[in-house]
Amino acid sequence: MSDECIARGLALAARLEGDRTDAVARECDLDDAIVLLRELARANAKLAAKAELAEMLLEVKEEQFTTLSELFAKVVHPVLEVKTDVLCAPLVGPIDAETLQHFSDRILVTAHARRIRMVIIDLTAATIADAPSALSIVNVFRALRLLGVRGAVSGINESLAQVLTTLPEDLGVPIYRTLATALSAST
Repeated sequence: MSDECIARGLALAARLEGDRTDAVARECDLDDAIVLLRELARANAKLAAKAELAEMLLEVKEEQFTTLSELFAKVVHPVLEVKTDVLCAPLVGPIDAETLQHFSDRILVTAHARRIRMVIIDLTAATIADAPSALSIVNVFRALRLLGVRGAVSGINESLAQVLTTLPEDLGVPIYRTLATALSAST
């Protein structure tokens, strides 16, 4: 055999050995990839379960928040029967149109259910900063009139008086300086 032939034989053997080594490496890489994919699938399933649990907890928290908000509205904005057929509804703190809408709904339902003849809304501790919110109060009294219920307001302070003067119409109900005066006029 010639040296050239031997050299080609050795090169071929080395190349075959290299191909075999590459195939073994590819087989090991494939096994590692399968193991890694299985681990990723398990981790993905755990994450999906955690996400589902988090979503359920979020729904429960939202329900609790809604319930607490409704309870808070009843506590902060109570509707009190101060006489047999007279309700007093004090508003406290900052009041916006959305708050007044919920408040209006409660007043109307309560006045109708209890056959109330007069509702006094006390604004002594209320802060109503804008005309749309003040207009919501006018709408409460309009709705009460449609039910045959008289309305009155007590406790308007100077800043609220300024806001009310910007409305295109007045409240359309008697206005009293204090709740006591409004109550004595309710007879």
